Amino acid sequence: MITQSLTPSLVVGGEGTYIGSQQATSNQFGIRYSPVKSDWTGCLSYMGSQNLVFVNYKKIVTPGRVSLGSELMFEPSSKDSNVTLGAEFNLTQSKIATCVDGKGKVQSTLSTQLGKGGALNLLFSAEVDWPQDAFKFGYGVQIGG
Repeated sequence: MITQSLTPSLVVGGEGTYIGSQQATSNQFGIRYSPVKSDWTGCLSYMGSQNLVFVNYKKIVTPGRVSLGSELMFEPSSKDSNVTLGAEFNLTQSKIATCVDGKGKVQSTLSTQLGKGGALNLLFSAEVDWPQDAFKFGYGVQIGG
């Protein structure tokens, strides 16, 4: 992988892989623009082996507290696309992240610290996939860092 800052705000990069046993190649290219002293970042990337284009945008609404993001995935050959919109909220001892995509799937996670220092975390996640009529819920406990 090679990345290069062209200006303080503009970074370009790329990666290439050759798999000899399968006679296959994989390449990725990307560009990120993040204005100096700004609260937003935009990215454009291309995955050549899968012929996918990604456009990402992230906006920091409140530093350290609230971030919003979006992603557009586009496949030029089939003209298939999908959009995802998300938000992340950092509270005193908890973090809530949620997203919804263009196909109707909604995902949310909640992570909260139990006690001081984050030695014990309680995790909840849920996913609702309306078109597939699928509903999932999960929970977990994380001990240690």
